[in-house]
Amino acid sequence: MCRYSSPSLAVIQIGIVVGGVGVSERSFLNDISELLEPHYFCPGDVVIEKGQFCSSMFIIVCGQMVEMADDGEVDHYEGEILGDVNLIWFNNHLNNNRHQHNFVSSAFSQIHMLSRDDFFKVLSSYDPKLKRRLCDVAFYLQKQRGELDDNKRSLVENEDMETNLKRLAIDTLELHDKMGEVEEEFWKFQRKAKKKLFKSEMTAIDLLNSRKKMRRRF
Repeated sequence: MCRYSSPSLAVIQIGIVVGGVGVSERSFLNDISELLEPHYFCPGDVVIEKGQFCSSMFIIVCGQMVEMADDGEVDHYEGEILGDVNLIWFNNHLNNNRHQHNFVSSAFSQIHMLSRDDFFKVLSSYDPKLKRRLCDVAFYLQKQRGELDDNKRSLVENEDMETNLKRLAIDTLELHDKMGEVEEEFWKFQRKAKKKLFKSEMTAIDLLNSRKKMRRRF
């Protein structure tokens, strides 16, 4: 039987694991719970792939997951929350804020997911002190796990999908302009190269004609 029948029950666990937020932030947790999306996996399905960005949090509502760690397999059971601490990214993360292991469903599993974008979207509407507190806890826990180097703490600010798309559009336009400039330079170079080649060919022809004339004289 599932330990959590709905996201609203699981969200209390989020508060405990993400940073011990208290009663004053209960509305924040309730807002988060409404954005949890249920996903279903069969035995053998890869839930988290090694190398993918830590862009979601996972709550095992029913079933079981196996973490394929370097030193062996680690079982994760219903009620566990994975990836919550890594929703907050730091520039000095040793694995560039990516998952270090594969996580595979070892049973028929129901897993609720919360995206990093949704997490920050909700967080942005609350007191900045809450964000600072969560960042402090995330930094401490990631440091404790050995995921961060000794460089100064530097937070990777989150951008929502709309901001990402706008930035991508701007980058694409800039790239298009640069490609246009490169293309123009290429055609200029090609025209100059053709002129030089034409002059070289004409010089060679003149030399050949001169030699032919000299031979006729002798």
